[in-house]
Amino acid sequence: MTMVIDKNIIVFLEDNKSEGSAEIDGENENDENEEAEKILIIDPDSEIQGLDNLLNLQKLYLSSNKIQCIENLSHLKNLTSLELGDNKIREIVNLEGLENLTSLFLGKNKVTKIENLACLQNLQLLSLQSNRITKIENLEELKNLDQLYLSENGITCIEGLSSLPKLTTFDLANNKIKKIENIEHLEDLEEFWTVFKKYHTRDRCVIFCGQIQMIEEGGVFLLVVQDILLDKIFQKLLIILMV
Repeated sequence: MTMVIDKNIIVFLEDNKSEGSAEIDGENENDENEEAEKILIIDPDSEIQGLDNLLNLQKLYLSSNKIQCIENLSHLKNLTSLELGDNKIREIVNLEGLENLTSLFLGKNKVTKIENLACLQNLQLLSLQSNRITKIENLEELKNLDQLYLSENGITCIEGLSSLPKLTTFDLANNKIKKIENIEHLEDLEEFWTVFKKYHTRDRCVIFCGQIQMIEEGGVFLLVVQDILLDKIFQKLLIILMV
């Protein structure tokens, strides 16, 4: 069962039933809403509500709705994917009860701190891109986390990753990182993205790892680098220097 609430295309749907259908811009969506595979609803005040009867809901998309608070979701025990990107959320709260959640998208919000995620022990993907985060923290209970996206924040130090042994993708691009450190234990890491000012002759460098077959970009130099720390993890490290 999937619910899509995107860009306020529906103003309000009251007393939603899982077997019901929704009106979208005056058109009936009976075909797409068989067994409530897709229902689009939104509160006029951009609050999350009206989901009380959707106990079997697995995927919920609420992007671009000016939502300010995460709320009224704790009863959705079967939820596996929650998309809350491009809203006005400032705090990560009220996720208790979502033990089956595997993907959480909170990019393009106003979140200042990584917190209150200990209840999401099955989480595999966490996206907090384009927020106001300055520190990597409070990830200790996310033992199954596989992908972590933190680009476009204000993070200055790589830390708080000691309990993430399954991490394969780590995106730190466009932060304030000055040094690559504290990743030597991430033996499964395949993709690592960061930007930092290290070379005096270049404006910036973007670091990749994993099996990259081809990159096409004007004015880019590809170098294979031997690094004592990173060599413990990767057989090959590609540094792309942007001129």
